[in-house]
Amino acid sequence: MQRELVIVARRGQMDIIADILRAAKEGIKKTQIIFHARLNNEQNKKYLNLMMRKGLIEVEKQGKHELYRTSNKGSEYLREYHKLREFLT
Repeated sequence: MQRELVIVARRGQMDIIADILRAAKEGIKKTQIIFHARLNNEQNKKYLNLMMRKGLIEVEKQGKHELYRTSNKGSEYLREYHKLREFLT
């Protein structure tokens, strides 16, 4: 019997940021980001803080909720990210 080697690739920081930016294109709540990007609460806080500092994501108040939305700079990041992924595959 032959065994197959299964490699599970872990997502890197660039992949996680891209996942969050894709989820936030139209505006999304923090809990929805956790679900879509498959993060826990601590990871979510870390990435949102980083992305806000870098200007990749914006926060807007909508009633009593905060919505996170991909900024123009975040959209540019996504375009470059996809180019790089294409180049590597």
